[in-house]
Amino acid sequence: MSYVGLLEGGRWAQHSNPAGQVYYTSLESQESQYSIPSGWEDRPGDAWDYDDTYMLWRNVRTGRIVFMDPNPPPARLYTEDRIVATHLRTLERHPDSSEALHRRATTGMLRFLFRSEDGYDVVQEDSRVSSTPDHTVFKVECRARGSAYVYDFMMVECKRANENWEAAVEHLTRHCENAQNESRQVYGMVQVGMDIQFFHWANTTLTAVSDVCHLRNNAERVTQWAEYLKANPWAFI
Repeated sequence: MSYVGLLEGGRWAQHSNPAGQVYYTSLESQESQYSIPSGWEDRPGDAWDYDDTYMLWRNVRTGRIVFMDPNPPPARLYTEDRIVATHLRTLERHPDSSEALHRRATTGMLRFLFRSEDGYDVVQEDSRVSSTPDHTVFKVECRARGSAYVYDFMMVECKRANENWEAAVEHLTRHCENAQNESRQVYGMVQVGMDIQFFHWANTTLTAVSDVCHLRNNAERVTQWAEYLKANPWAFI
């Protein structure tokens, strides 16, 4: 455990554990807690000083220490989002990661690109008759008189690195066959390791609409393709 400083007033010491969590020890009772002591909570508008020697931020008003920027700049790309970036770094450090770890990164990336405030929902492992896509991106549409309905926007097949690409595309085909849109049209995405590609399903045929992109190296292009899909939806009915 590492000592990182006192809260303002000198009544509480701050320590960090090996996971990077900060906990607080009362200098009076010697009892420790992970919750922020009452009265030292952060407030909107608090100023934070960055210590580049110890790579931490200190609340100017309370003296509270944190190890992640409390006011990060808005992420323009999913690779700039701290949660998605953490999952991607895990895959890069451990290329043989399980499919489950790959899906974590995919979930974060999809939720960044297809946001709930724009009417999208990202669900993992949505069971469909004879196949189970790793993710389904839904789109909520509001009909006349205010009734809201959920439609399939994109089916996703995710595989760990070094899995067979053609087999993944075949699995995506089966998922798209089970799409529930009356129009029988839906977008699709295949991911194998860090490589992804977007598709369109219509007339019982799966057609590529993008080139193969790398999640890290081609984040700008992946984002552009996602924007293209959203700007060019297919009829659901």
